[in-house]
Amino acid sequence: MKQNKTYDKVFHLSDIDLDGYTSQYLMSLTNEEIEYYNCRIVDFYEKLNQIKNEILQLRGQKVLLLITDISLLDKDVENLNNFKNSNKHIDINFQVLDHHIVSDFVSGQEWYLFDTNRCSAKITSDYILENYTFDRELQNKIRHYGDFVDAVDRWQESSPWFRKGNLVASYLYNKFYFFEEIKHFKREAMFWFIPKLIDNIKEKDILDFELQEPYIRLDFLKGKISEELHNDRNIETKDKFNEYYTNLYSKVDTSTFKIKINERDETFKFFYNLNSDVFQSLSHMYLKENKELGFMLNIKGSGSMSFRSIGANVQEIAKEYFNGGGHKEASGGRIKFNKRMNSKEEVEEFLCSFNYIEKVE
Repeated sequence: MKQNKTYDKVFHLSDIDLDGYTSQYLMSLTNEEIEYYNCRIVDFYEKLNQIKNEILQLRGQKVLLLITDISLLDKDVENLNNFKNSNKHIDINFQVLDHHIVSDFVSGQEWYLFDTNRCSAKITSDYILENYTFDRELQNKIRHYGDFVDAVDRWQESSPWFRKGNLVASYLYNKFYFFEEIKHFKREAMFWFIPKLIDNIKEKDILDFELQEPYIRLDFLKGKISEELHNDRNIETKDKFNEYYTNLYSKVDTSTFKIKINERDETFKFFYNLNSDVFQSLSHMYLKENKELGFMLNIKGSGSMSFRSIGANVQEIAKEYFNGGGHKEASGGRIKFNKRMNSKEEVEEFLCSFNYIEKVE
């Protein structure tokens, strides 16, 4: 029997591509109370454990752990079943909607919906149409979103949505840059853009869509940057997005460090592997609003370093400690890591191993 709401709480874990985010967007059209999580393969277990800890706080409630566009191993299934059996004080339910090949043991679970002939977004669209009630217009949209993503995710060149789907996927992943510190804002943007772009391109040819697409991106920025900046037709859209990224970064609680140079301390914040263009704009915008901070630093995996300031002399810092130099407010340098760095946290630990750098908050 179809319902508008089945669970007290749904935890939805999905991949970080178009298929994964569309699966989550489709679930957001139901009336379920949903907490969303996204992950890559490398951080799957970290996210799964985080969800399990959240579930343990929900005694007596009916809970669904929904996983889309992520395949499970035999050990993962055993782990989940043990988790359910060990916590009978919570009504724990599982549902996997996926299209990647798995073992017979995994696909044989009654809660594992596995189909290589549909992408996860298409499986999700069919799943929610089967289990939830929608008006006819929304039903048609849900079906279309599933078919649209299926065409590009499974490379269905015969589909009328194949080329358009590739174009939408390209825009979503080449026009936006949600770096590490603000990546949890990405889903909000994806939920806005996925229906906007798919609806817009449905009735247009590709050339018309390409002409319209910049205005769709500007529409997204309404209320997220100053009205004056938004309406200025002589400022590039990418710079308007850099202002948006800066506003998001200002909301994030990030660590501040200090470095000793010539009997004084300079405070700074640092990024790891930030896009150089975004770093240039974000540093300037952020430092203008946070005058107590000395400079901003960007460190690449190769060890190259970029320093930006408004007032502080970063040239002497780069020269003294990092085999670099440049200008007073814009310099470069290089740091030699003692091992391969895989995360910002590892770089932070390495920086703080120097006796002239200290974490202050």
